[in-house]
Amino acid sequence: MPAGTHRGGLGTLRGSQPESSATGALRDEVLLALRVPILFVQGSRDSLCPLDKLAEVRARMTAPSTLLVVEGGNHSLEVSAAQRKATGDTQAASDARVLEAIRAFTRSCGEPPSFARRVPSREGSGTL
Repeated sequence: MPAGTHRGGLGTLRGSQPESSATGALRDEVLLALRVPILFVQGSRDSLCPLDKLAEVRARMTAPSTLLVVEGGNHSLEVSAAQRKATGDTQAASDARVLEAIRAFTRSCGEPPSFARRVPSREGSGTL
């Protein structure tokens, strides 16, 4: 499974895909083959996977997809200082919204498979 993909039995989370290869070709085959719901979490400043390219691929996908755009976020979802200053927001607040969106998406996909193991989160670790 490609890096950046976390697939459960009922849904898929994907960060910053589809990316372009070194030759400039769009790597979209995995996304087009999906048959389960997918959540894309994408920074608005991600130069490795611009939002317009993702929109083109999403239009061709058969799997239902949801897009969460992190305004001012880069490929790693780090929000620019200028964006944080303009909005009065913090990186921690942006990260918390992303984590809540992921939680809501996974809840909407149903129960995890029986072989899944819940790992308790540690405060401040960012672990789900």
